[in-house]
Amino acid sequence: MKKIEKEDIQQIEEHIQKASQQMEENKNRCESQALKLQKHYDVIVGKLDKIKKQHEKVLRDCLERKNADVSNVKSSLEEKKKKVLQHVKSLKEIDSGMTDIILIKTHRELTKLLFTEVDDKQKSDFLLRHESGDINEAVLESMMGQTFDAEQITLTETDSFQCSDNLIYVLESINEDRCLLKNTKLPNVVQVNKSSKKVKQFR
Repeated sequence: MKKIEKEDIQQIEEHIQKASQQMEENKNRCESQALKLQKHYDVIVGKLDKIKKQHEKVLRDCLERKNADVSNVKSSLEEKKKKVLQHVKSLKEIDSGMTDIILIKTHRELTKLLFTEVDDKQKSDFLLRHESGDINEAVLESMMGQTFDAEQITLTETDSFQCSDNLIYVLESINEDRCLLKNTKLPNVVQVNKSSKKVKQFR
């Protein structure tokens, strides 16, 4: 019983502690990956927001140009209205005993003013349109990257090579023939092929 109380129970407690530590470590790793995902998402959203603002700027610049043209036409029409009303007022206020020549001249000026056209036929309509693009779910998923379980990754050896007798601690494949590596002797990363021939050295 003493052995069970001292050794076996202690061993169980150690396993319990390790399990708790593992749970905490798993939680930290999960949060780290979730943060990485959020940062990647923020970058994508940031780029989309920049593109959206560019489209908005094109729309608002066009609106400003079109409304500036319409505003000029509006001002010309308001000025024409003001002059017409002034002529009408003058005709009403002139003594009825004015000569026919003055009456004809004043009427002619008013008629000329009324038939003076303001250039309101220019293309001032806002015709700029935004055509929505195709929202492709597969493309969006590709942009967001992948989430995978490292335990489900299996490696199959397809070929092998040897690069000196030193321990390799960095190895990254470029293609079927070449890779990048660094060992305990090499000061820099080098590019080698399967025949162990150095192709390029990076400083």
